[in-house]
Amino acid sequence: MKQIIILLSLSFVFAVQAAAPFRIAREAMPQICVEPGLRPFVARAAEDLANDLEKIFGVRPKIGPETAQANAIVLSKSGEGWEKYELRSAPGNVLRITGSDDRGVMFGVYRFCSDFLGVDPFYHWSGLFPALAASRDWPEIALSQGEPSFRFRGWFVNDED
Repeated sequence: MKQIIILLSLSFVFAVQAAAPFRIAREAMPQICVEPGLRPFVARAAEDLANDLEKIFGVRPKIGPETAQANAIVLSKSGEGWEKYELRSAPGNVLRITGSDDRGVMFGVYRFCSDFLGVDPFYHWSGLFPALAASRDWPEIALSQGEPSFRFRGWFVNDED
């Protein structure tokens, strides 16, 4: 019985440590850190993220290759697989967007923009712009996406029956 109580208390301690809040605020905009060596479309996704943050908070974040220890959104590649990604908040007000490959990193950035920032991916056409805010807080960000079911996907504008 004593061993069970110790194991439960240890798992509670690790579970409490795993949850890390993430905050984006106008007065303390996190820096976007892009891992060196990623393909140019990941840099484009980082620019889109910076544009979306500027639309919402009125302040444009800095984008750089250096890795900040605190108050940062870190874009990096890690692991194996095809187009998998993970969004996870970490202590020090850090959000890690990690992909199994460069496309996974890019898809993770756009998922954060749409699901957490509330930016409509088609706002250019729909006219639905994100609401202005001074800050946004999340108690924890933990999202993981596995490999897609279909290897090749596309958006066909002139697709007819």
